[in-house]
Amino acid sequence: MHFAQPGWFWLLVLMPIPWLLERARPKIAWPSFDGFPPRGRIGWVWLRALPALLRGLAICGLAFALARPQTVGGVTRIAGQGVAIIVALDNSSSMKAVDFPANHGTRRIARLEAAKETFSRFVEGRSDDLVGLVVFAN
Repeated sequence: MHFAQPGWFWLLVLMPIPWLLERARPKIAWPSFDGFPPRGRIGWVWLRALPALLRGLAICGLAFALARPQTVGGVTRIAGQGVAIIVALDNSSSMKAVDFPANHGTRRIARLEAAKETFSRFVEGRSDDLVGLVVFAN
């Protein structure tokens, strides 16, 4: 992975600013229990730093997003300009006749089977085209 504009990573220098501003902000003096013997601190004290931490992480996420991470690799297929093709296929009883040579050999296959094989090979060679099939009988 690489970044299209890595200069935006200079914003990461600003990550500690919300925490520093939170520490520098004047606090309201509340009565305290300083004269009493110390008790164990409550586990929720760390939540006071959470807003400043989230602001710093937002700056980090913004820096990464503006740097535009990109993945290079893989094969990209660019579609060409194709055409729309409709193939009409006869499905009548005359197509059941077994008189079509199979693969230049002595064996014979039905006309409908030969038409299906030919159509399959035709579609494989037309990757950029839209191919439709209309089947009729009688």
